[in-house]
Amino acid sequence: LHEALKSLEQRVTTEEEQLEISAAAGRVFEYNNTLSALLNQNMKEYVYWLEVTPKKRFVRATLRGAPISINEELREQVFSKIDRVILTSATLTTNRNFEHIKERIGCTPKEETTLDSPFDYPSQALLYLPRDMPEPNEDVEKYVAALADRALELIEATGGKTFILFTSYDILNRVYKILDPRLHGYPTLKQGDLAPSRMIERFKEKPSVIFGTNSFWQGVDIPGDALSSVIITKLPFDVPTEPLIEARIEDMKKRSINPFRHYQIPRAIIQLRQGFGRLIRKRTDKGVVAILDSRMIQRGYGKQFLNSLPDCAQTQHLEDVKRFFSRDAAVPKP
Repeated sequence: LHEALKSLEQRVTTEEEQLEISAAAGRVFEYNNTLSALLNQNMKEYVYWLEVTPKKRFVRATLRGAPISINEELREQVFSKIDRVILTSATLTTNRNFEHIKERIGCTPKEETTLDSPFDYPSQALLYLPRDMPEPNEDVEKYVAALADRALELIEATGGKTFILFTSYDILNRVYKILDPRLHGYPTLKQGDLAPSRMIERFKEKPSVIFGTNSFWQGVDIPGDALSSVIITKLPFDVPTEPLIEARIEDMKKRSINPFRHYQIPRAIIQLRQGFGRLIRKRTDKGVVAILDSRMIQRGYGKQFLNSLPDCAQTQHLEDVKRFFSRDAAVPKP
């Protein structure tokens, strides 16, 4: 097809037609190269996989390929060729340093700076970390029941206005099935029933409870009284069997690097910080972030997660959450 288009390009008479056919030939050439790379799988630095997605009337199969690492490419094509590169984000650091992002993208900056937040987190936010929650990976039914019970108490304490953030649709649907009939007076919005943008519109119109996954962990901005509570159901570790994640883990093991410490924990920290960041969007906001995963305080690596979050008041007691929203509340010390 590519050769036929190039031949046709030589025979057309107008410049407009030549440009149109040349562009089409270029696209066909790229498609051919991509398909050849996916079928031959001859690039060792890539991982390849097949995704099968059931639809209503058909099954979609998609061939995918992705580089296991991009740090050398970025180092050669960006950082070595551009005099000044500024990287800025609210979530570049993990455990209060830049080591993870520097290793992932292959940069060795001459200057690193962490700026203070404009928000007064000690007075604006309360972090609720209960000790008595079952671990999520042990007894799923017990964990789901405990999630639903504790989330209900938190929602009632904050008057709705809550995001419940999940790491899987399965747990989301299980908790929703238990909670929805019990949330009298609080409208519920479940991801999958509506487009995320429409869910946000409804959430702003009336105090509600959103049950959300990836779309609501980041990129959602709801300043003001509409959002008072963010419930994080589980530390957001990647699924280790996802092809790209699995390939990177195996690559690090081959290089005698601990992937859990140097890759999985930092990625989960960044995602947790994104979820935490949904709550406080301006200086007059106030609210509670509840992390209902006991590993935060019962596992050694939990300290890295805590050290990566803003310095705010912390509590293990639900009564402190209830008092936090009263005008004369005594805020627990950070």
